[in-house]
Amino acid sequence: MPDRVDRAIGVACLTVLAIVAVSCGSDASTSGDTSGDDATTVQAVADRFADETRGGIAIAVAGEAGPVERTIAGVATRAGHEPVDDETAFRVASVTKTFLAALTLTLVDDGLLELDASLGSVFGGDAGRWSAVTLRQLLTHTSGLPRTGPRVDPSTWRSPADIDLEPLCDPGACRNYADENFVVAGLVIAHVAGQPLERALRARILEPFDLDRTFLAPAETPTPPIARHPTRAVVKALPGVVTTAADLARFGQALFGGQVLRESSLDAMLDFDATADIPCAEECHLSFPYGLGVFDFSGVVRCPFVGHDGSTSALLAYVPSRRQTIAVVSNVEPWPDDLVTSVLAAATDGQCA
Repeated sequence: MPDRVDRAIGVACLTVLAIVAVSCGSDASTSGDTSGDDATTVQAVADRFADETRGGIAIAVAGEAGPVERTIAGVATRAGHEPVDDETAFRVASVTKTFLAALTLTLVDDGLLELDASLGSVFGGDAGRWSAVTLRQLLTHTSGLPRTGPRVDPSTWRSPADIDLEPLCDPGACRNYADENFVVAGLVIAHVAGQPLERALRARILEPFDLDRTFLAPAETPTPPIARHPTRAVVKALPGVVTTAADLARFGQALFGGQVLRESSLDAMLDFDATADIPCAEECHLSFPYGLGVFDFSGVVRCPFVGHDGSTSALLAYVPSRRQTIAVVSNVEPWPDDLVTSVLAAATDGQCA
């Protein structure tokens, strides 16, 4: 995601503009031609996307009242043999960071962990040279951990002592978006929870909120139907969420609606000022303010929103003024600019409140 953040977010924001005005009042998914309701705008986005990319897309919108409204179009496999349906699960790449940040904060809420706990206090001697790094610094990309190249496989790390890398800076002294921060956060979660990362996620978030079509690969094997992504979209075998648009929207609505975390933890997640004055490393890869596993996209489009995107053309967006979550998943990378631009005419009359 970091290499494509400006383009991906720009495209994603325009997509959000096309759908923020949708109301969530129907439990029926939409596919093909519809008329006489707000879903036609979302369906038009999905249909054109599928027509122009020969790929598949699913969009889900969740509000404070009523069930999630779902829209689908296109094929789950680029060969065109299997259509997308409501149960099709997609890789969401870096949107996984929001899941892991939320999972970490549930441990904080339960008194099992502190945000400012150092890796040394958690792992002792197994923290290695990273003993001074705090959990908060991992979740805000201010730990000094560099991004690894193709010759380094972070999935082999069992403790911070296994990380044989030169830090970019002292802990907390620079910002640098790196998946590796959340790999280490996963090690912390597993260590403190006393169970593998995927089991902790399932026990603390997926099962309580009935996210039955959400999986943490590769530790878990998603059950069909599953969308096929371009090979280049999956670079490393890091822990990654595979989910449906509906599950992703439900997760976002529960998280940002205050059902997952205590108010203090949600406030910490959405504190975008805490790291604003920390300088970027030489390659920052952070084009927008970042909280704990969440971007702040205020000012990017007409309706400010928070959330995360993923390099597999996935988006989790929460519009605070509407108390509404929009989830977009697809198997096309990158999203086509011309498709989203053409939606603006239909989207500019969307209301932010």
